Amino acid sequence: MQHKIGGFLMAESCVALFITFLGIVSISLIVSESRSFERENEQEVDRTYAIRVMKENGIKQIIVHDHVYQMIGDSKIYDATKKQMYKVKK
Repeated sequence: MQHKIGGFLMAESCVALFITFLGIVSISLIVSESRSFERENEQEVDRTYAIRVMKENGIKQIIVHDHVYQMIGDSKIYDATKKQMYKVKK
């Protein structure tokens, strides 16, 4: 009888450990995805801000958060730091 109780407690502990592990993995994935979304959103806001400031002040280049942006047309901006061109939505 004691062996059955000990085996049950061991199985219950393993299940609890597995559930805890799944919870930790889920939370870490959620946090990493939210950070990625936040970074992408911040860069989009920076590009929108940069193009607006360049249009209003008539300048061709601006630095926002360590990125050098250059205006290329009415709604396009070039990030000289990443060497990529972006179309800014209005």
